Amino acid sequence: MSTHISPLTGEVVQSGESLDVNGNVLTTDTISAYELAHKYNKSITALVNGQYVGWGYTPSFIHFKHNREHIDDISDITYWHDFPHGEFCRYHAIVLIACGGYDSKQFYSDRLSDQDNERYLTHVRGSVLSKSKTQKINFKSRKDKSGFTIKQN
Repeated sequence: MSTHISPLTGEVVQSGESLDVNGNVLTTDTISAYELAHKYNKSITALVNGQYVGWGYTPSFIHFKHNREHIDDISDITYWHDFPHGEFCRYHAIVLIACGGYDSKQFYSDRLSDQDNERYLTHVRGSVLSKSKTQKINFKSRKDKSGFTIKQN
């Protein structure tokens, strides 16, 4: 384990392979998006300045992207869910709205009022999710329809 200043956030961070299972953000020089999602349970992965970074909490990625996209090269954004039917779940929808250029109205539920739908899809824990430049957001599943882990290609 080592302590260093993160070039992404400017904060002092500790790094080590055993440190981050289910934590919020993780990166190393040699890790792949698949490993971040499968081994470390990250729900969002992105290639940031040539290194894969994984976030355990989707709103954290949204805030990072909004604050850093004019400084860092952010690409290959993927939302990971445990199952294929998780596509367009709430957290996939909020990243598509905040970063993918989608209109929140296409995710509205007829069980909620328009105001409640908008709040549900653009606010998390009382915070408004910032919008950022539009980029393609990929969707991948960790498991197939039968519940078996999808192997890395």
